[in-house]
Parts: sequence; structure tokens; C-alpha cells
Amino acid sequence: MMAQHRRRIERQLAGGENLERALAGLRMERTLADGYYAWAAHLFMLDSVRELGAMRPGFLDAAEIDGLAALRSARHQFAREHPPCPHCGAALYDRFAMSCETCQGQIERKRAG
Repeated sequence: MMAQHRRRIERQLAGGENLERALAGLRMERTLADGYYAWAAHLFMLDSVRELGAMRPGFLDAAEIDGLAALRSARHQFAREHPPCPHCGAALYDRFAMSCETCQGQIERKRAG
């Protein structure tokens, strides 16, 4: 999917279209109410504070603890489904990808059997 978007943008830029206009065509419509995005941003901020070690005991309420647990689970699932490229470290399109969309490096797969 990303490779298709990249090729389309490259064609548009080669045709003289400006970068901002080419990128504007990629913007996705939000499918959830704004509150969901605000809550996700809040959880990302709390996770950053936690990673810095700047969180006091009792700082989080139960909903935030549940939200951080869901965030951790989603990140682990994403990491399983999109392992890093062995060449550049970028997340691969999926765990079966044969090449990296970022660096174009070929992914060597072990054969079963």
C-alpha cells in the first residue's frame, strides 16, 4: 500500500505538482469521534512520561492504567506483525514482506523443511 502511494507521489512530482498538494491526497478521513483521538494522544503522553521515569505512585487513575495496558498490547502486536527491516530498521509492511519499502532491501527468508 505504501509503495503504491510512493509511486503515485513520485509520478505527481515528476509531472510538476508541488509536494504539499501531492501529500494532501494521502490524508485519511478520521473514522472516530475527536474524543478518541484526544484520549489516544493523552495515553501516548502518559507513556512518554512513564518511559522518562517521571511518574509518581498514584499518578494514574484506573482508566489510564487500562489504556496504557491496551497501548502496550497494541504496540507488541504491531511489532509482531511488522518486524524491523534487517537493513534499515524500518517496520516492514508485514511479517511476510520480501523487501523493505523504505530502503528497498531484499528480505531473506528461511525455507521450511
